Amino acid sequence: MTTAGQPPHRTEPLHVLMFYSFVSGFAGLLLDETHEHAGIDWYRAASREKSEEFARSASAQSELQIAAALESYIDNRVFLLDGDDPRGRVSNIIHDAIVTQNLLLVREALSLAQGATWLSSDVDRSRQAFVDWSDTGEPPDLSTSDALQKTEAEVFARGRPVMDRIRRLGRERAAGAWWSAPAGAGLPCTTRKLDSVTAAGLIFRDDSLGESRACAWDVHVAADAAVAEIHDVPDWQQLAAASPRLVSDSRQEEWSQRFGLPGPWFLPDWGELAGRWDGVHLSVYGYLRCQGQIAPVSDGRTVLVGWDPDATYWLRDAITLAGTSPDRWVRDPG
Repeated sequence: MTTAGQPPHRTEPLHVLMFYSFVSGFAGLLLDETHEHAGIDWYRAASREKSEEFARSASAQSELQIAAALESYIDNRVFLLDGDDPRGRVSNIIHDAIVTQNLLLVREALSLAQGATWLSSDVDRSRQAFVDWSDTGEPPDLSTSDALQKTEAEVFARGRPVMDRIRRLGRERAAGAWWSAPAGAGLPCTTRKLDSVTAAGLIFRDDSLGESRACAWDVHVAADAAVAEIHDVPDWQQLAAASPRLVSDSRQEEWSQRFGLPGPWFLPDWGELAGRWDGVHLSVYGYLRCQGQIAPVSDGRTVLVGWDPDATYWLRDAITLAGTSPDRWVRDPG
């Protein structure tokens, strides 16, 4: 797995560049309908101005400001890149060589900003929290044995009748036909505690179901817990290649249609990985760089989608509750 550190000097994928555009404030110009028909020269100049302005203030950028930019990116990503941009206007502007070069100034500035160090760091073992969106206030079950078996059954479900039944159970269960993350069957998932918010999982949600109330529980991570780190596509590829599991029966329809590529499709065999790793952590930069990126595995492909930034899924019993009461949160749409 990649060692955590500052992002390498490289041309970034679209999702990373889009995040930089939100950090610098340039994304606001892309979202402003009054500029929709502006020429590329206008966007080049605007991206330069915004990027240089951010670079001058980067050292003063707080964790909260950068977290807010990441939240805005997540909330608008589908709208900008997948939904209401059928002509690819936004991606074409971002991919313009000069606009890209301007946005890379933001990357250099972020690498020096104290408020951004957590974007590329490994799992923060000393500050983890479990977010319970059921909001019952009851202590959550953080055991993994039964949940791992259910995850295996759901993620690797075989046959169209099984997937039809999952879809009928609703969107949450249907996620098994799309997500790469071992989600939806109860495996405990934690995120870091930020200075500005109790848990990153409260605000960074790749595929929210619209919940507005949550309980955030502090958890203790075992000192000897072995955690696989995903900071870039090769990390995900290595994880899948180490224990490939064929998932074409449950993913072919969704992934081949979405990405325009045939199978076979593979995911990591989570049950097998549990023999080597206690958990798997996706850093924020890992989330941005891996999102929707196809990687070859075995005689087919794999892809990472539907995984929240900074989320750690626990495959073995390596976490316990660190307190007897949670922090309660209510999301205000305003």
